[in-house]
Amino acid sequence: MPLVILDSISLSTPDGRPLFDGLTLALGRERTGLVGRNGCGKSTLLRLISGETEPAKGSIHRSGSIGVLAQHVDERLTVAQALGVVDALARLQRLERGEGSLDDAGHADWTLEGRIETALADIGLASLPLAP
Repeated sequence: MPLVILDSISLSTPDGRPLFDGLTLALGRERTGLVGRNGCGKSTLLRLISGETEPAKGSIHRSGSIGVLAQHVDERLTVAQALGVVDALARLQRLERGEGSLDDAGHADWTLEGRIETALADIGLASLPLAP
């Protein structure tokens, strides 16, 4: 079952240049890539899919929840900070050193580091460290 259905979508740039005219598309839950030249409407299409922008014509049907990951991240952040897992990783490090509390042990996600490493490897960033 599709997660998003775009039906006969039409949209133009503010200066009147058409980006989409009669675009019909169905996206499922699988990973989908969006490729195109700069300025061809990729970001605009993603804003339409997320509900941030509405089409001039046509309709969009969404089921489930749509998540958006911003493209602009503070470059001063570590990967762990950007992902919001600094505290969870610190908890694991305390436990590994034998300094963790019972609360640490009760809330530890022992699979966290492995899942992050796998995700980074899947997108070609295996060599990116979690912290400096």
